[in-house]
Amino acid sequence: MIVFNWLSHWQEYQKFKKLDLENNDNTWIKYSAPYFEVLDPLSFTDQLKNKKVFMLMSSEDTTVPFVTQFELWEALDRPEHMLFSMSHISMIVRWFLEERNHMVDFFIN
Repeated sequence: MIVFNWLSHWQEYQKFKKLDLENNDNTWIKYSAPYFEVLDPLSFTDQLKNKKVFMLMSSEDTTVPFVTQFELWEALDRPEHMLFSMSHISMIVRWFLEERNHMVDFFIN
C-alpha cells in the first residue's frame, strides 16, 4: 500500500513558494503549482463564494492540518461548521453515523 504523505508535500510546497516569492523567481511555482494546487483547499474558495457551505473541521486531523481548515473557514467568511477532536476518517465516520442530519437540515433550510 502506498501512503501519500500530504503534509510533507504541502510543507515543501509552502517552503519553495516562500523562497520564490522572496527571490521574485516564480520558476518553481510555475512548474509545480498545478500539481500542488489540487491539494490546497484555499484554491477552491472562488468556486465556493456566494454558495451555502457547511464545514466539518477537526483539530486532530493529520490529513488536512487544522491551520489549513481554519484558513479555509476564514476565507469563506466563517461558514457554519462542526468541530471535532479526532482523525480525518474518524470525523467522517462519526458525522455519517451521528451528525449527518444536522447538515441535511442545513442545506434543506
